[in-house]
Amino acid sequence: MPAGARFRLPGHFRPRTRLELAGFYSWVHNLMQEYYLAPNLFQIQNLGRVVQGGAEMSVRSSAISRLLVELQYAYLNRRNVSQPGIPLVQSPRHRGRLSAMWRLPRGILLAGETQWEDGRWALNEGGRYVRVSGFTVVHASAAVPVASSVELRAGARNITDRNYFFDEGYPEPGRSLFGGISWRF
Repeated sequence: MPAGARFRLPGHFRPRTRLELAGFYSWVHNLMQEYYLAPNLFQIQNLGRVVQGGAEMSVRSSAISRLLVELQYAYLNRRNVSQPGIPLVQSPRHRGRLSAMWRLPRGILLAGETQWEDGRWALNEGGRYVRVSGFTVVHASAAVPVASSVELRAGARNITDRNYFFDEGYPEPGRSLFGGISWRF
């Protein structure tokens, strides 16, 4: 049964700018995690006691007219108390995000986002624990109104075509482009 505490400190430290800080710490009994017995054969095993703690920070600002900028960072420290030799998988130690939306005249919207992650462990299908490489991916999009309720949208995800993965051997999608029409009723 998880037990813990979470504290949040919201506040505006400048006009049209919001800062949020949060910290947490929890004690988890009977944490379940997958364990590979053979390639393509795994079971969920009870690791026992785990301690998890971390902090989150978020800044959101619209101090410049028609521009919204958001910065987020999260730190997570997970420790396997019962079996220290077994890493805890599927969660990064560090995760960050920076995004911006700029509303131009005539309702044109430009958006960009950068995501960063590091410190993730994974269990491969051979039963070996591996540290996953950190990565940074960049996305961009635009929306252009063509009528009162119709918008043309286009964008790109993973613009730098970064080869990254959450699980060893299963890469995430490379660069992708998208486009479409949005019609509001």
